[in-house]
Amino acid sequence: MNDSTGKSDSARASPFPWLRTGPGLASDGRPKFDLSQLDQSYFDRLRERVTDAGARGIYVSVMLFEGHIAGTDGSAAGSPFAAENNINGISVDQNGDGMATEAFDLSVPGMTNLQREYVAKVIESLNNLDNVLYEICNECPPTSIQWSYNMIDFIKHYESEKVKQHPVGMTVNFPYPNTSALFASDADWISPGDDAGDYLSNPPEADGSKVIILDSDHITYFDASAGMIWKQFTRGLNPIFMDLAPPLRDKAPLPEQEAIRAAMEQTKLYSDKMNLAAMTPRKDLTSTGYALANPGSEYLIYAPQGESFSVVLRPGSYSYEWFNPTSGSLAVTGSIDAAGGCQWFSPPFGGDAVLYLHITSRHP
Repeated sequence: MNDSTGKSDSARASPFPWLRTGPGLASDGRPKFDLSQLDQSYFDRLRERVTDAGARGIYVSVMLFEGHIAGTDGSAAGSPFAAENNINGISVDQNGDGMATEAFDLSVPGMTNLQREYVAKVIESLNNLDNVLYEICNECPPTSIQWSYNMIDFIKHYESEKVKQHPVGMTVNFPYPNTSALFASDADWISPGDDAGDYLSNPPEADGSKVIILDSDHITYFDASAGMIWKQFTRGLNPIFMDLAPPLRDKAPLPEQEAIRAAMEQTKLYSDKMNLAAMTPRKDLTSTGYALANPGSEYLIYAPQGESFSVVLRPGSYSYEWFNPTSGSLAVTGSIDAAGGCQWFSPPFGGDAVLYLHITSRHP
């Protein structure tokens, strides 16, 4: 079937969620789909892979639908919901434009019901596992917002009577991102686009209304940097980096990608070191504008320029450590007494710097 770029060469995947029983052949020369029959081998493999990831301490974002495969920038020819590819009388291309965007707009109730049956089977296959997040659709078309809302509601209702309830996420649509629609949704977590502010160089602080997972491919690629990771982390956001290599589209490896991966590992180490659940983004507490803090207990400050900066501390004795993100090593440790209020610090090395403070005793 045609790939998502519309090129003439074909790519096939197996197994699919639905059995290919025929009668008749689909556009790729293989048996047509019977959309009334789910393929158990697909769901068995899904459970096996998620279980294996859980054994390694990995959470899995289960992407239920993919916009590029079925309409965002490709034809409907490769969709199981195309009239020529199934035996169930389902036709995704209702307006005859050759695209499969109708798969994501609630305009074909029979198709929406089949999608719900598939999602329900995914839930039945994974519900008792802890390491699961659901993503409705990656980069679905701009017309998909109400369909996404509907799917979010369906998952939450279906899981409400199950043993476990998992976080449900909505990610930004393509090619015209509408991040405000993500914040307006009932999703537990979202992945914004580059229309929602400067998430690259001056990201907005998370306000707690949504868990925000920043996918570098939705925000930037060529301008990604290690400093971006530290800025996003200290603003209460959750960065992830999509590492690409040729010939994927027009993207080539970034020279800084090793440093980006190192920065993600570094922020993970501090996530484990701190009582992260008690930390909130507090750019108001430091002149750098980048801080996670539990005031009076813990502070993590990122200084992008490596210059002297101030931190507003509550009275007490603190242990401190200077971390050098460039070298990936601790530079200096020690302790200070703070009377309370604005305290100035100077990094003991050049370039980006991280300061971590932890209370050892409180002063009256």
